[in-house]
Amino acid sequence: MHVAKKAGRKANKAECEDVLGRIRGAVDAVAGAREMKGLEGKVGGFCTVLFQGRAPQVQGQGQSAGGQKEKQKVEAASAG
Repeated sequence: MHVAKKAGRKANKAECEDVLGRIRGAVDAVAGAREMKGLEGKVGGFCTVLFQGRAPQVQGQGQSAGGQKEKQKVEAASAG
């Protein structure tokens, strides 16, 4: 029995353009982010778009490993 690598249907061009629009909108919402290199390839086929910038820090991310270990020690000490 042979199983296809990609099961399901292929997205139509409108769906692909919608996804690309949502990605560009999310990038526009990030301060300092921009589209570095325009769309290369074919929408609905294989295409690439390069973006540049940093994602905003979400609380809880960006802590150093040492800071996380220190927090665990404090929680363990307060529990016992």
